[in-house]
Amino acid sequence: MLFRSIEKLLCKMAADNLMEGQVSLRLKLVQIAATGALTFAADDEDALSAIAGTATCLALWLRFIAKIDDNILLTNSSVASLPTFKRNLLRWVRCVGVNFEPYFHRHPKKQAALREFCALHWSGGQRHLTEHVDWERCPAPSDQCYSLKFPGSGGGDGRLTETKISVDIILGCFLVNNKPVGRLPHYITQSADFQQLFQGHIFVVHSAAGSDAYATKDRYHNCTYEFEAVG
Repeated sequence: MLFRSIEKLLCKMAADNLMEGQVSLRLKLVQIAATGALTFAADDEDALSAIAGTATCLALWLRFIAKIDDNILLTNSSVASLPTFKRNLLRWVRCVGVNFEPYFHRHPKKQAALREFCALHWSGGQRHLTEHVDWERCPAPSDQCYSLKFPGSGGGDGRLTETKISVDIILGCFLVNNKPVGRLPHYITQSADFQQLFQGHIFVVHSAAGSDAYATKDRYHNCTYEFEAVG
């Protein structure tokens, strides 16, 4: 139900292309995703097992906290700059995450959950390349993170590249080749071809797998896109 509300807001943002309107909607997304994350609050192992016993439920936690982190970044805000209510809400989410972390690490279905999360959250992924590769827990002091590396061909020159994905299971920070979610660079959005096709539409992107391209996170006219400078 909460992700339906998120999808509705994303559709509204696709229609409202003004940055000012998007900031307000993204802050609403933060609040909705935080509310979803708080449903994972539990006092003991039995309660956690009831709430998050399946890979899909574990992936849902990751989707909620990644939505929070993505949308704070996309508003060019920091947690400290948010209203008091939202700051307190996010503090509660972090507390839930700290309590949830040990349970996630020892869960037998964490690999399936990470794969499911990645397939749903990262439209630039090539699922056939990632679904059979195990995620690895990062060493301390980043041991709340998991990362995944896989090879692939990058661009038209046929050179082999490596793509690295990582996710913080407490803070929700999702990186592709050490880059967070963002927007297209100006050299793409100001090109004549882009302006002719998209009239200045604001795309949210991640790095695409194995190349210097950018993959859109959300659908526009029911399609996702990849952008790459040529020449």
